[in-house]
Amino acid sequence: FIADEDNYVTGVKHSYHDERGKLQEGLVGMATLTRETGMRSHRAWFGKLYVHSAHWGRRLGPDITYHTLDHAAEQGDIEVVRLVVTTTNQKVIPFYERIGFKSKEIQYKAARIGGYDYDWLTMELDMDTYRRIRQGEVECQPDSEQ
Repeated sequence: FIADEDNYVTGVKHSYHDERGKLQEGLVGMATLTRETGMRSHRAWFGKLYVHSAHWGRRLGPDITYHTLDHAAEQGDIEVVRLVVTTTNQKVIPFYERIGFKSKEIQYKAARIGGYDYDWLTMELDMDTYRRIRQGEVECQPDSEQ
């Protein structure tokens, strides 16, 4: 884990066998938490969640996400965490909703890759609600079920 006053990186180091059966050791997953500054220092951005494809299905993504958000919750003065995800990523959006993130806005044609336009969904997590969900005090209701 790497941290300074405004940034936090969660990383998972693991030994594994690559496609050729050779033993490897290295970073297999990560995420970042970046606190905004000045009058917005009560907000942070969660991002850059990445898990090497050889390790998909091992719950590393959720573990990294929870660890990073738990760090934000421990700070006490971060009130809101935001993230941006492509609207086509229907695998991860329901996961973020189960954690407590709420959909806020869509930025149409936010990115163009290989001639294709992608829309971005901004999601927001109230940290008081997140703490209560993690402590089992409330059950999260995803946007799609409200």
